Amino acid sequence: MCQLQVYIHLDFPTRICRLKKSLYGLRQAPRSWFSRLTDQLLQYGFVGSKSDPSLYILQTASFQLLILIYVDDIIVTGSHFEEVNKLISYLGRAFPVKDLGPSSYFLRVETLHDGGDLILTQRKYVINLLRRLKLHKVKPCSTPMSTTCTLSKFEGIDFDDPYLYRSTVSALHYLGFTQPDIAFAVHKVSKFMHQPKDVLWQAVKRILRYLKYTVNYGLHITHQSDHTLQGFSDADWAGDNDDRRSVGAYCIFHGSNLIS
Repeated sequence: MCQLQVYIHLDFPTRICRLKKSLYGLRQAPRSWFSRLTDQLLQYGFVGSKSDPSLYILQTASFQLLILIYVDDIIVTGSHFEEVNKLISYLGRAFPVKDLGPSSYFLRVETLHDGGDLILTQRKYVINLLRRLKLHKVKPCSTPMSTTCTLSKFEGIDFDDPYLYRSTVSALHYLGFTQPDIAFAVHKVSKFMHQPKDVLWQAVKRILRYLKYTVNYGLHITHQSDHTLQGFSDADWAGDNDDRRSVGAYCIFHGSNLIS
């Protein structure tokens, strides 16, 4: 970094000021924090996942530990309870750590415990989204899109609030984690972010009405011994009316659990 001209000392022209400020909030903060945290994890024996840079794994003959990082929000889990506590204590010696107990709400995803199973849902996120859009009293519907609906950039008039359209569709994308049933409908309305139309906004409101109908839906993750991987895919060849492009989709199951 170069010193500002007004602060250059004639006797020490190559020196710069020392920053006596918390690193938190500066541009360098995320990189510095992630580097320091990962150094501690690597020293403990963790290795980074090749498929997800925020996931670290420690595998031994007797136990397995997993740690998932989002900035300074962290989920720690594993096959051995005492080893999980040891890891938390280890991190506590390097950083101020607050243990919030079993996971219940992480990045707007609720975790409900049903015996040995988990239900992942974004119920609070849906309710807050509907209230923000003043649609919490709308009539629910049982499907996210009509089977005869054909959306086109050449139909309808320009929507009067493009920001509202774009922000709402972006919020719907985040729901894809626990409600993959809206993926196709959200994909359709996402293609017109550059120039939304009034008829497209009606399609977005249809998805929101469906979310009110399915507000308690979520992913059911079961504890099971079946480790079979199954994949399903489909494609709508040249199905777009505007550019004749194809649309493809897939889902991957680990046993009966949808994982991707």
